[in-house]
Amino acid sequence: MTPPAAPRPPAPVLLGDAEVRARLTPATATAAVRHALLEHQAGRLAAPPRMHAGLGGGELVFTVGALADEGAQG
Repeated sequence: MTPPAAPRPPAPVLLGDAEVRARLTPATATAAVRHALLEHQAGRLAAPPRMHAGLGGGELVFTVGALADEGAQG
């Protein structure tokens, strides 16, 4: 008998500028930044500097972070 497979994490959601503009209101953005700053102040936010990767004539920029009690966030 084979052991059950570990559950797969959800696939990351990748959004471009147009998708972000269509979905994000100023109030939501402000609330998210405020929440992140308060979590950082309390020592519960891990948010390393952005990572940049060259890609031919362009560049990919990765911004990630995680709250201590919520796991990885993107």
